[in-house]
Amino acid sequence: MKGRKKKFNAAGVQHIYQRAFDWGVIFYDEKDRLVLTTLIITKARKYDVKVLSAAIMYTHIHLSVKCESKIIMSKFVNDYTSAFVRTYNYRKHRQGVLFHHHFGWASKVSMKSIRNNLSYVANNHVEKKICSSVLSTRWNFLAYRDNENPFSTQSSVESSEMKRYKNLVRKRCRENQPINYEQLDNMDCRLSPAEMERMIDYIIFTYRIIEYDIIAGFYNSFEEMIIAFDSTTGSEYEIVEEYVTESDVEYANLISCLWDEELNRVYQMSDEEKMDLAKRMYSSTRASKRQIRKFLHL
Repeated sequence: MKGRKKKFNAAGVQHIYQRAFDWGVIFYDEKDRLVLTTLIITKARKYDVKVLSAAIMYTHIHLSVKCESKIIMSKFVNDYTSAFVRTYNYRKHRQGVLFHHHFGWASKVSMKSIRNNLSYVANNHVEKKICSSVLSTRWNFLAYRDNENPFSTQSSVESSEMKRYKNLVRKRCRENQPINYEQLDNMDCRLSPAEMERMIDYIIFTYRIIEYDIIAGFYNSFEEMIIAFDSTTGSEYEIVEEYVTESDVEYANLISCLWDEELNRVYQMSDEEKMDLAKRMYSSTRASKRQIRKFLHL
């Protein structure tokens, strides 16, 4: 907290918070989130960090982790962050920093504070009105404990391309290598939309970012934990975050109102182009002017 030096407690759970350096949107599509997710878990294995709870939002991310020291935590965060920024900048044709240079963190030690934090992180999408319960979003990963297809339709018959890419995913995961944009683009080109949805689920299920047994250990069972999460959103007092009441659903609406070429050029547009686009967005969506500025990095 401000005015008080933070103390790292290895016996506790560390809440990590990262946001865009300009408070703007970072994650424009599922590929951005998948690249980061697989980077986080590969780096977590490298440093023996256990991820207990996670939320990838449009403008920021939350992680609740267990690790041996503050040094290990910093190396873990800096490693996956720098790797993601390099590949993200190349992908988006941009330069410079992406995340705020200092990540927020706080140690949670008591059982009450740990449970509050786990629930707070898991409920981020619910709080931002993206979904109605903690099991109804991909990007807190809780629905993948025992389900390979929580957000896609199962198929009894798989195409040869689907089998090939599943083998690739298993190989990359086994070798502790992340999935990159090029591989995701190849999948997107060769798989049907329904297959691609199954592939997204399969990648998340295979990499298994969350340590489900450890997190369930703070409750009597995983099922009891989900009931607790859906009953309370938890709280966070030790990390400085931007608090807004607007729904993050509007970011999805902003994405859907753009042509693909416009979405791919967000970082290359001149301020004049962005202002013209902002006028169109304001008239065709319910997004606030503040959300549109964050979306376009104005």
